Amino acid sequence: MTIKEKSAGGILSKNGKLMLVRVKNLLGQKVWTFPKGHIEKNETPRKAALREVWEETGWECKIIRPLFVARYNFKRNEKPVSKTVSWYLMEPLLKSGKPMAGEIFSAGWVSPQSAEKRLTYESDLKLLQIWKNVTTHVTPTKVGVQSNDFLDSGFRRNDELGQLGKKHD
Repeated sequence: MTIKEKSAGGILSKNGKLMLVRVKNLLGQKVWTFPKGHIEKNETPRKAALREVWEETGWECKIIRPLFVARYNFKRNEKPVSKTVSWYLMEPLLKSGKPMAGEIFSAGWVSPQSAEKRLTYESDLKLLQIWKNVTTHVTPTKVGVQSNDFLDSGFRRNDELGQLGKKHD
């Protein structure tokens, strides 16, 4: 029986650089990727993405727009897993925390060229290309003026307990 998982994450861009995190993959190797994580019970993908980005990078962000939904399959402990990841373009607002110790080995801003060399997952490389297309063809001002369906008030650490389970989308 296939296990179905849903995750959400964000692509943070600041001064032309992207935020990457270094994590251990299923084989125990350290790899660079974009921040993401599992969607908790009663949590929307948007709120999960904002929470996970904060937990993995320490950055409070706001969502500018949805970017991409990745779907892929893999095996964990010989069991098939079907995973769906909702990705969002985010604007970093405030550095208010530190990456999760034990899960995130490092996090940092890198150029798109450096990201392309460091990323190993096919879906991450596709996501990088989508980010390049979006940021090349749409100015930040135009991205920020999308309909309210695409804007999010952002994740503030103070909201974690009272707001994450509420549907705001």
